[in-house]
Amino acid sequence: MLAPDTGITLGKRHLLKNWRFWLGVVISAGLLWWFFHDIDLAGLWQGFAQANYLVLVWWLVPLTASYLLRIWRWKLLLDSIHPVRFVNAASGTMIGFMANGLLPLRAGELIRPYVVARNSGYKYSSALATVIFVRILDGLVIMAIFIWMLFLVPFGGMVKTGLAIAVGAVYVTGCLALVALYYRRAPVAKMLSLPARLFGKKAREKVRTFFVNFGDGLRIFTHKGRLWAAVGLSIAVWGTAALSYVPVIQAMPFAHLTPWFAAPFTLAYVCLGVVFPSAPGFLGIFEQFGYLGLTTCSPAIIEVFGQAGKGMAGAFAILLHVTQVLPYIVVGLVFLVREGMSLGQLQRGRMKEVSGVNAVEALRDMDDEAGKARE
Repeated sequence: MLAPDTGITLGKRHLLKNWRFWLGVVISAGLLWWFFHDIDLAGLWQGFAQANYLVLVWWLVPLTASYLLRIWRWKLLLDSIHPVRFVNAASGTMIGFMANGLLPLRAGELIRPYVVARNSGYKYSSALATVIFVRILDGLVIMAIFIWMLFLVPFGGMVKTGLAIAVGAVYVTGCLALVALYYRRAPVAKMLSLPARLFGKKAREKVRTFFVNFGDGLRIFTHKGRLWAAVGLSIAVWGTAALSYVPVIQAMPFAHLTPWFAAPFTLAYVCLGVVFPSAPGFLGIFEQFGYLGLTTCSPAIIEVFGQAGKGMAGAFAILLHVTQVLPYIVVGLVFLVREGMSLGQLQRGRMKEVSGVNAVEALRDMDDEAGKARE
């Protein structure tokens, strides 16, 4: 059971006062308005009517493989600190994704390590470090895919070069930051704690200690074999994720007009969109970024079908959203029942704002509550 005093308040009163929640709602509403404003509604229904759903259903095979690889990768990272059963890693992964699909403020990223911590001999802070490391690995792979895709899509030379340099700079910076945080924990933690001095010496020391302890959670760097395995699994995760887009594209009436790289390009576009705040379930993100990704790399859809082509591409984006999000919500709910938890308990769970000084206190509370749950 998720304790009632363990961090970010997901209750209604707190939620309505949280500016990040409203920012996500506004962005999702704006993206949905943009999406439906641009597409042809008749073409949208035509896309749904002419879709080959016998082809579409095959998306489940690579999607399932992608999530199994995700679980295996996370277990590999967790095992570098403390052994964890595969089923517990699976439970944390799927409940976390489900929470992202149904609860606001990307709550799943914090719930995911809590589920593992309450079932294993883990501290919440250590499990959280592995989640963040996984997300950084994901980001690096997606950036690599995006850079690759830039050279396959007809952009202007300067635009292409500028985007490649910008994304590549973030790619390299992310890698160096991870390595520095582990191997040079003390000086890096001291540097990262500088903004906290605005709240006093005690606050700065708490933040510095947090980053030092967080660096300890990156022990995967001392296990070279596991580290390279995690990198390889990350590539496999996103390779199979891209393959899960293929049946959705092939099920549409414009499939013959799409290039071979339409799936990975659209995937990279959607993943970049996910960076922005949004309503639960990435509402509006999948629709608009899925539509833009597909039509950017497949302009022939609109050239051949005209306005109807925009509607068909919109139908693809909606089907993509359903096929990518609905499965992990269903599986996550099954695991939630297995854990003896409920959505209401997750939503009523309170955590302090994980920002600034409160991050350290939140982690300490979560460590204590996870220990009580294990008892």
